[in-house]
Parts: sequence; structure tokens; C-alpha cells
Amino acid sequence: MLKRIVTVLSSVFLLVHSINLKAQSGGGAVSANAQQAYAELFGAGGLYSFNYDQRFGKTEKGLGFRAGFSAIGGGSFGDDFNDVFGAVFTFPLGLNLLAGGQGHYFEGGAGITPVVATGGGSGVFGFTQLGYRYQPYQKKGFTFRANMTPLFNSEGFFISFGLSGGFRW
Repeated sequence: MLKRIVTVLSSVFLLVHSINLKAQSGGGAVSANAQQAYAELFGAGGLYSFNYDQRFGKTEKGLGFRAGFSAIGGGSFGDDFNDVFGAVFTFPLGLNLLAGGQGHYFEGGAGITPVVATGGGSGVFGFTQLGYRYQPYQKKGFTFRANMTPLFNSEGFFISFGLSGGFRW
């Protein structure tokens, strides 16, 4: 399964990188505000996650990455959940591509989410994302994302719909 995830991520990276090179050759709006932090519900991190996102170049669109963190349990779900799982930590990591302009973008991406449970066990699932992103054009401000996020691992496939809000600087 890990080999399949690495193959999918490598393919997505090569595809996105070739699209990004074409987009950069055509020029893109230069921005010192190519990064943001956001909270996401029901996305790649599971129930919720806090994430950092940045473009690889200082442009409004193109190839970028995300890295996040989530913690569930340790008293928040009651004794039955804690007895079985303890605390569960997820770490969504991925590449994404923004296409569009003037603050309204199509977002596509893929990545992996390692999962660690203090009650024993760990795993990883893959994800893809397709959706809409609003971020202020060449300025600081509130961001919004709505994504369809298919999640998959060796045991199956699940489609989630994530929403997020954050701030771009």
C-alpha cells in the first residue's frame, strides 16, 4: 500500500510541477503574501486540523504545499473512546495546485496523513482534494476553502467534504 501511495504522490507531483512550470512561464502576479494558516473541518486531517499552506514561488497561484496537525481524545470523547484509542494524532501533508485568478481559485491536491494513536497502533491514509479556494488577491485577509476530499487506505475508500477558514499574510 505504501508503494502505491508513493507512486500516486510522485505522479501527482510530476503532473503538478509540469503545469506549474507552464504557468510560471506565462507570468503570475507576484505576491509577498503567498502563505496562510487555516482550520479545516472534515478534510484531510479527519474531524478537524490546523494547517499551514504556502506557494513554492511568490505567486498568487501555482504549486504549493500544506502541513497540518490534529489531536483527538485524551478526555474529549469519553471513557470508551479513550480506553480503545487513547489520544489520536493526525498530520496531513500534501501538495496542491491553485489555478484561476483575482482571488478565486480551483484547488487540486494530493497527499498523505500519518495517524498515531497513543493507545497503540498507527497508520497512514492517502487523500486527494478538489475544490474552491477564496483568498484575497495580493493582500492580507480572510481565506475560505471548500473541498471534496477522498480518503483511502488499504482497508477502503471514503469521500469527505471539507470546509476551512483562515488568514493569509
